[in-house]
Amino acid sequence: MMDDSASYPDLERTIEQVETALMRGDLQRAAAIIEASGWTVADGNQRFRELVHRVRQALDGRENIQSTLEIAEHLLANDDPDQALRLFQKILDVSPDHRAARAGIQDARRKIDHRHSINVLIEKVRKSREDSDFGAAREYCREWLQLAPGDEQAASILQAVERSLKRSREVRVILNRGRELIDMARYQDAVDCLEGIHDLDPDCDTGLELIREAMKKMAQLDQIAMNKNIIDEVQRLIARGHFQQALKKLDSLEDVDGEFETDMQLLRRKSESGLLDRNTEETLRQRLLAALDSRDLEAARVWLDMIVNLNPATDVFDRLRREMDPNDYDNLTR
Repeated sequence: MMDDSASYPDLERTIEQVETALMRGDLQRAAAIIEASGWTVADGNQRFRELVHRVRQALDGRENIQSTLEIAEHLLANDDPDQALRLFQKILDVSPDHRAARAGIQDARRKIDHRHSINVLIEKVRKSREDSDFGAAREYCREWLQLAPGDEQAASILQAVERSLKRSREVRVILNRGRELIDMARYQDAVDCLEGIHDLDPDCDTGLELIREAMKKMAQLDQIAMNKNIIDEVQRLIARGHFQQALKKLDSLEDVDGEFETDMQLLRRKSESGLLDRNTEETLRQRLLAALDSRDLEAARVWLDMIVNLNPATDVFDRLRREMDPNDYDNLTR
């Protein structure tokens, strides 16, 4: 503390020097002048006391700003630009002309924009992979690596996408070959080929659809072959006169259309007609035998002629030859 002999003009000069330093923004010089002058708050007047208080507040604020600045810069360097931006802005609220804080805000915003761009690409990569658009996913991964060279996650996903692209190309080759084999009616070969997709892409709906198509066509071919065999057998049965069996076979035909439908209708008519003729022939046989039993050869000849006209291949002559007297047989058939 100065003694009472200190002159008032010395205090005024100190106040003017401090104010000048403050006007120039030289807070350290203002504080040094106060310290060197030896004046205390108790010695000075109200104007001096206010000035000292102002300098002290400014010094405290500067210390706080420096501490906040160091924390903000540390956050920025450790990939936390959001918190860094908040602290830099806090400094500017107190000191609008703080250059380091302004530069820090620009750096923080650049990092935030950079991170946002990467996050957008990450989402595009995810969506493209979900849609199996591996070509687009690859391009997005490459853009990601351009923004973040050496990013291990981006590099790992890019490798996975490249593998998916390779599998996708292999699947397309198999699908095209499967379609070709189906068009060539090589259905079993098509199924064998298309089953190779399972190891590459177990969820490939197109492959499963083509396999079902090939198997359906194979089943249709098997049914056609079976129906043809049945038709051939029915024809043999009709030729041997087994009309009832022929009708039963015709009833077993399935999924008949086109040529087979026409054949089936024709054979059914033949079988039914043959069955009807057989019944009629049996009735005529009974009448023939009755006429022979009554020794009515004229009536017997009438019934025999009707049988022959109905069925030229009738076996009635064999039976009559076995059962009749040779002379009677000759008289009947002359």
